[in-house]
Amino acid sequence: MKKISAGIFLAFVVFQAQSQALQKGNVDIHLGVGFGIYSFTSNDFEDNTGAGVPGLFSLGVAYQLSDKWSLGINYERNGFVTDPDSNNRAVSNNVGLVGGFNFVNSEKNVLHVNLEAGYSTFRYDDFKDEDYVIGTGSQIQLGAGWKHYFGGVMGMYMNFSVPFFNYSQFKNSEGEQLVVRRTNIFGITTESRDYSITMNGVNFRIGLLVKL
Repeated sequence: MKKISAGIFLAFVVFQAQSQALQKGNVDIHLGVGFGIYSFTSNDFEDNTGAGVPGLFSLGVAYQLSDKWSLGINYERNGFVTDPDSNNRAVSNNVGLVGGFNFVNSEKNVLHVNLEAGYSTFRYDDFKDEDYVIGTGSQIQLGAGWKHYFGGVMGMYMNFSVPFFNYSQFKNSEGEQLVVRRTNIFGITTESRDYSITMNGVNFRIGLLVKL
């Protein structure tokens, strides 16, 4: 009787291990697209709020530390929508370390939450004046998503995240610090400070997965 019970238990353990889509040692590679909806605030003295809609291209890889936990790196390019008649372009590039937790890990489906933290650059080009500015700073994103695997290797995913970007420094094409100034009625500067921007909003993504 004890042997039968042990055999049933062992079979159950093996089945549970095989029924999990992601297991310790797996490497998960993702490639996807999406869009975001952002609001931003600058420290300018006037016109210091606005909104933007970026298109997203995302590429990343994650290693399963266990069946539940993963650690990876992610790259994302955000191309912001601008007036088609303008000669302007705005793009951000983001690189971050991503920690993930799988709270559901079944045979073909995974539900997870993740936290990303890293570095970001924001570039604004004015092609008419042949000039640009580049901002540098940090980024944090809290997200959740769904992964579905068609078999042992290929799959798809959908996720969303709530990002926060802080660009504390901007420089122009000549390497000069971008400064905002307050002037009085005589045009004399009464206050100045280095230009900075914070952005936050929500991102939505969809893409393909490869599990190794």
